[in-house]
Amino acid sequence: MWTPGHRGEAPSPWPSVRARARVIGVSGSALALALACSGEGGEHSTTTEDGGTASGGGSVDLGAPVACEDHLNVVLVAIESTRFSATTPYVPSLTTTPFLDGLAKGGVQVKTAYTVVPHTTKALVPMHCGIYPKLVKSIIEPDEGAIPTDCLARRLARVGYATYFIQPARSSFERREGLVQNFGFAEFDSKETLPNEGFDESSYFGFEDDVMLAPALEWIDAQTCPFFLGVLTLTSHHNYGVPEGFPTTPYSDDETFNNYLNTVSYTDRFVGKLHAAGIATQRRYSGGKNEHAACGMLAARHRGPLDTTPLEESA
Repeated sequence: MWTPGHRGEAPSPWPSVRARARVIGVSGSALALALACSGEGGEHSTTTEDGGTASGGGSVDLGAPVACEDHLNVVLVAIESTRFSATTPYVPSLTTTPFLDGLAKGGVQVKTAYTVVPHTTKALVPMHCGIYPKLVKSIIEPDEGAIPTDCLARRLARVGYATYFIQPARSSFERREGLVQNFGFAEFDSKETLPNEGFDESSYFGFEDDVMLAPALEWIDAQTCPFFLGVLTLTSHHNYGVPEGFPTTPYSDDETFNNYLNTVSYTDRFVGKLHAAGIATQRRYSGGKNEHAACGMLAARHRGPLDTTPLEESA
């Protein structure tokens, strides 16, 4: 596990991470994240894409630590290359994502979403930092000082949150380690550092998503204060390699598209496992959301100019 050498110890005013959970949002493409914070029995609020409030409740003061019972943990899951029309909440006749469908019915489902740039590194910036990425094709966001604001991880660390980002892809591609450090995460794991025995290397970038389950849950169990867990999946990325042993479904006669839909289904199962493990041990789980969109194209069809073109998706 990587930790930045200059990191100081964050304050830990809370004795335990055990408390109640609330899942608050599902979106069909890249959106600014939704955040839930409430006390026992309290309400929550989320910000919609037009700046409005989706539901009532209090706000969070990121200026100083508050009592543990007033905070939920934050779990932000970015699902790789998943367009809205590949998911059950937006296409009910499609059975690819039953878990996300359940989240949508019990939380907030975004009807229209905008991706500033439909490329993973670029799309992660507005999700985690609330600002536009650099509107150029070159990947400069991992450069030192490239993000001119404090992103959510850094802000939450100031009030006592532990922070951890995990992905099954290799960290060297587009210098993900530098991007994660710019976001303000204190700890980071990727393909190079994750135990992988028994997991399928289903992508040329790394392992199947389930490789993240045990390390993520072990990290959660080790925390003594509220935490922010950032997860970036991989399996639904091109070349759409369905992990060995996953039971496939014939969604389409087109082999490539069928493989893609099955990788989306696999990823839905992964997010469901992450959530189920949290609920089973009373971990607080405040958001598992489909945050990153491929731009509605597959394989070579979504390369080139579309990588720097804003995208809108609507249900």
